[in-house]
Amino acid sequence: MADVGYGEATAVRFALPVRTGDDGDTAAEGSAPGEVRVAAVAPAFATHSFGMNQRVVELGVGRVALDVGVYEAEVAAPPTPGITPPGYYLWFVVHAGVPSSAAWVRMRPLGPAT
Repeated sequence: MADVGYGEATAVRFALPVRTGDDGDTAAEGSAPGEVRVAAVAPAFATHSFGMNQRVVELGVGRVALDVGVYEAEVAAPPTPGITPPGYYLWFVVHAGVPSSAAWVRMRPLGPAT
């Protein structure tokens, strides 16, 4: 689990399926930069048939290709607790509209590291 502060840039690594063309060249499927997004999802909870704490935030992404099908995205954490209050979130990489498995990320409270 990652621990991230507000406004920090965080590296997220992910792999894309690789296809081989007729000429033998390999390439990541649909690897256009605009097709990669990262979303932070707050874990909702329910009580008495009422769902609370539902929140999805799309994060800013800068992307660098590392190797065929493997990428590292520099993700900008939300700037303030008003957007994502301190706590735990599931971060998903969304490529060409398809979400990845999520990773837990803790947004640290402001102030001294805890």
